[in-house]
Amino acid sequence: MKKLLFFVSLVIIAMTANQISAKTYKDSLCNGSTISIGAKSMLNGCSYYWNGKYSETKSIEVSPTTTNTTYILSVLDCNLSLIDRDTFYLKVLSTPNVFITSTPSQIICLGKTVTLTATGESENKYIWSTGQTNPITTFSPNATTTYTVTATGTNGCATIAKTVIIVNPLPKAEIIITSL
Repeated sequence: MKKLLFFVSLVIIAMTANQISAKTYKDSLCNGSTISIGAKSMLNGCSYYWNGKYSETKSIEVSPTTTNTTYILSVLDCNLSLIDRDTFYLKVLSTPNVFITSTPSQIICLGKTVTLTATGESENKYIWSTGQTNPITTFSPNATTTYTVTATGTNGCATIAKTVIIVNPLPKAEIIITSL
């Protein structure tokens, strides 16, 4: 009889241990990004509640905007009884600032050059849509062109800025002779 009670006690202890966990492949993401959070569970619940909102699936897509966000997963059985609950913390990383200035201006004549300067945090690493990695780069476009620069901060988050350089054709000089 004691062996049976002992076995039952073990089963009860195993069933009351935390059997679910809210997981993702990382615990942080860049602001503006989306990530999937899933329930890793030994149990099959009928209902899943993420922060009190019903979901038919074990996972949800989230795009948090606050610095640190908490997600609470509750799993209910088919009788709507709570099976288990877990809390998951997700850190939202800031994206770097990036701005583009153009010298002499955003409108140039065909054959002229324009210098584009990417500015932002001093630690940023930059890469232009043309492949250059210097924050100050000179271009000589043959037609109106959109240039983008991606700034990546030390935390790995990136921001894209773009500018349009308008290229005007060279003026055509015409000589008009009129008789006097």
